[in-house]
Amino acid sequence: MLVQRLAPSARRAASLRAIGTRSTSSVTLPDLPYDFGALEPSISGQIMEIHHQKHHQAYVNNYNAALEQYDEAESKGDHAKLLGLLQALKFNGGGHVNHSIFWTNLAPKGQGGGSEPEGELRKAIDQTFGSFDVFKKNMAAKSAGRGNRDHSQPGSLLYHGLCTVAGH
Repeated sequence: MLVQRLAPSARRAASLRAIGTRSTSSVTLPDLPYDFGALEPSISGQIMEIHHQKHHQAYVNNYNAALEQYDEAESKGDHAKLLGLLQALKFNGGGHVNHSIFWTNLAPKGQGGGSEPEGELRKAIDQTFGSFDVFKKNMAAKSAGRGNRDHSQPGSLLYHGLCTVAGH
């Protein structure tokens, strides 16, 4: 059984924790570097507030809850519980990190945002899609009606959009 094979490893990890070499800490929801309405009309203030205060906050809350459970299971030597919590930690920790990066990659008009891309990025978009307008229409079409949030992430949309346009 996998748990039995991992038990010696988990015991070593627990003993390392006991001497203070392993550190886990909870995460917090970062403040946005701009007001919720600063990205209008591209993204409404209401959408930004819901996405930040509800969706991102849920990743933070769920990660912290799983981390508490993990620490408790570790202190009890409950290896099966430890293994079961890894997915929740990975999913919610990843959601938190992705959103934290996402907020800093957006910028209001006058602060580097709100305009069409320039330089090499614009050249690549134009070469691949024909124009920036076609690119935007492709992205909107690919994201419409997506129920699975993993597939509506911008990177996934861009990948699938590029593959469709490029014939892959």
